[in-house]
Amino acid sequence: VYARGDVARAVPLYREALAQYGRLVGERHDHHTSVSILLARALADRGGDDAPEAERLLRAAAGRIDTTNAAQRAWLVAVQLGLG
Repeated sequence: VYARGDVARAVPLYREALAQYGRLVGERHDHHTSVSILLARALADRGGDDAPEAERLLRAAAGRIDTTNAAQRAWLVAVQLGLG
């Protein structure tokens, strides 16, 4: 949905996925971190009042990324780009 440019529809879907991952696998799980970054990017694209939440999500995700894990380096780049 987000990849097709439908940010307004993507945000609630990402929120629901984030909540479910949080309940099922916890906030330290890779899937939770990945969806956090996707939600933050969608919120940032929406702009306006969503910018502080996007920044909070990106900073929290940055704290969970293992920089020695090659599979997570793309997340690190996404977070850095999102934070500017």
